[in-house]
Amino acid sequence: FNQQWREDIWTVDLNLSYRHRPGLTFYFDVTNLGNRWPSIYNAGDPRRIWISEVYGMRINVGVSGRF
Repeated sequence: FNQQWREDIWTVDLNLSYRHRPGLTFYFDVTNLGNRWPSIYNAGDPRRIWISEVYGMRINVGVSGRF
């Protein structure tokens, strides 16, 4: 009989934007700032990982404009 546990995780996202003028905005977004991901492990032992989903951290930087 196999028992499985899923580790609860908290992720942090950061979203910043700066409106330079009414039609021009600069933005900086970070998704999963701590680079955390969920894991499923067996028998109550976090060292016995069965499934690990690695998403990584994503950074988006850009300019948005209306002309």
